[in-house]
Amino acid sequence: MNPLIQALLAFDGKQVEPLKQGLAASESGEFLALADYFAHDNVMFQTGASWLVKGALERGKEVPANVVEAMFDAADHYAHWEPKLHALQSVQYLDFEHIKREKVAAALPALSDDKKTLVQVWALDADVRLHIENESQLNRLQQKLNMALEAGPASLKARARHLKNEFKALD
Repeated sequence: MNPLIQALLAFDGKQVEPLKQGLAASESGEFLALADYFAHDNVMFQTGASWLVKGALERGKEVPANVVEAMFDAADHYAHWEPKLHALQSVQYLDFEHIKREKVAAALPALSDDKKTLVQVWALDADVRLHIENESQLNRLQQKLNMALEAGPASLKARARHLKNEFKALD
């Protein structure tokens, strides 16, 4: 059986050890089996599948572009903050020569729609990364970062400072 699907079935919604083991045993082609789980009715499957993609991208594993795009296509189905967070955290690892930037950007409103501060922090990060190369967006991004620095929670301020340091066009 596909180690990623085995990992999903063993995932209890909290302990990520089964997901880590499945990820370690997986190969690139096996990620295709995850595509149906992003929009699944079971939040644990959404959370586990999105964690597996994020985990693979963090580790530099090859994930087929259509699987990554399927994770973002399912954004409207995410009923919990964790799959949103995983998708948003994945943006920093995406290769936009292979992944359609507009598909990811189209999912941003649905992914950002959460009161959880951690989701807001990574939504800011994703917004900057998705739009930094569009010169017409720089003013909007600068304003957004400045607002976060003025009135945001500490973690949002820290991410805004990090982004300003990383992307000198926003200074």
